[in-house]
Amino acid sequence: MKKKRLEDLGMEEFEFNQEDVERIESITREFKDKSDDEIFMEIINLNEQMEKDLSYEEYEAIFEQIESIRHLLTEEQEAKLDRLLEQLGRK
Repeated sequence: MKKKRLEDLGMEEFEFNQEDVERIESITREFKDKSDDEIFMEIINLNEQMEKDLSYEEYEAIFEQIESIRHLLTEEQEAKLDRLLEQLGRK
C-alpha cells in the first residue's frame, strides 16, 4: 500500500507540534504488536470511559471528526472503521 502524504490529501496547512509527535510515537509503540482484535477491545474500553467522562457534545464531536477523515482511508481501513463503529453501536 502506498503511503499518502499530507500534501496529497490537501492538508498542507496541518502541523504537528512536538507534544503531538511524542503522543503519536507513544501510541504507535504501545499498539505496534497488537492484533486488530486487541486494538478493537482497547477502543471499546476507551469508548466506555469517554461516554462517562465527556459531555454529550464532546462525545459526539469525536465521531464527527472520525467521519470527517473517512475519505482519507483505504478500503481496508474503511471496512475496519465500519466494523468498529458497528461494535460501538454507532452504525
